Amino acid sequence: MVEKSLANRQEAKIHELETKMEFEKTQVKRLENLVARLKENVEKLTEERDQCISSENREKEQNRRLQRQIRDIKEEMGELAKKEAEASHKKHELEMDIESLEAANQSLQADLKLAFKRIGDLQAVIEDEMESDDNEDLINRYRTHTPYNTKYVL
Repeated sequence: MVEKSLANRQEAKIHELETKMEFEKTQVKRLENLVARLKENVEKLTEERDQCISSENREKEQNRRLQRQIRDIKEEMGELAKKEAEASHKKHELEMDIESLEAANQSLQADLKLAFKRIGDLQAVIEDEMESDDNEDLINRYRTHTPYNTKYVL
């Protein structure tokens, strides 16, 4: 009986150890599956991280290009503003020149009109003088051709 009880205890112990071993095998399988899933997750996260880094690098490069373009556009705007100011100043100068030339033109037109009037007046005076000279010549000719050479008072 002692041997039987010892054998039963040992069989129970064996059964308990076999159960523990099966449980440990199940645990190992479960942990191996967990490790495999975690490895897959690590691979996915590594790929996502690499994609994020790549995307971030592309964005940084794009930002550098955009900053360069903004800087170039600002420089161009400054140059255009300077040219616009120069053009505005030149336009103002030309407008002032136009006003000055228009005033000079009006003055010259008035001078020309006055000169034409003086020319007309001089021509009239000359014509009057010529007519009076012609009349005197006619009178003188008449006197020299008339008999008795008498003077007539007109």
